[in-house]
Amino acid sequence: MKKLLTGNEAIAEGVIESGVEVVCGSPGTPSTEVIQTFIFYYELPFTGIFFSPFIPAVVGFILCSGTYHSRVKNFYYYNNHVIS
Repeated sequence: MKKLLTGNEAIAEGVIESGVEVVCGSPGTPSTEVIQTFIFYYELPFTGIFFSPFIPAVVGFILCSGTYHSRVKNFYYYNNHVIS
């Protein structure tokens, strides 16, 4: 089935289809839109995936590092800060 997706929808759908078990990260533009896409379009809390959207970047990194070392598929998103 063909469908037209935004970039955020494509990210969310790819994460869910790949079998990820843990999704975590910190909000901030542009990653806030990814959070909204997961919640509103894919109802992520009801898919059996551990979803922790509003945590500090360091905590999300530590959580996903721990799951990686436990051989659990995870997805970590964060706001990319640019220093000029």
